[in-house]
Amino acid sequence: MIKKKIKGNSILEVLIALVIMTASTCSAIMICENIQRSNSSFFRLKAIGIAEDVFKKELIDGIAQDKIFSAEGFKVQKKAFRHQLLNDCYVIDLKIFDATGKLLEELQLTKREEK
Repeated sequence: MIKKKIKGNSILEVLIALVIMTASTCSAIMICENIQRSNSSFFRLKAIGIAEDVFKKELIDGIAQDKIFSAEGFKVQKKAFRHQLLNDCYVIDLKIFDATGKLLEELQLTKREEK
């Protein structure tokens, strides 16, 4: 009788390969998530910068009407209304959206009406 030797991997070798592949896949997923988080942080910081510019303009030019406009690729929704408790104050509410319509930041500023 002729014996043929079958070559293959042992169970230990297969398990080691599986652990290495799992570790590299987990690392790749964590790297992708960190990149996505850092991008959203950048967009939120940019949105806050735009809001600060709008607030500065409001403080210089005075209270303007409600409006929706685009600034640096973001959609900005501005609403101005009287404060509920302080009759001589206005509240300026800014909502900043990205290109997909996702709300990035919502900020409010209270300004005393100039007489």
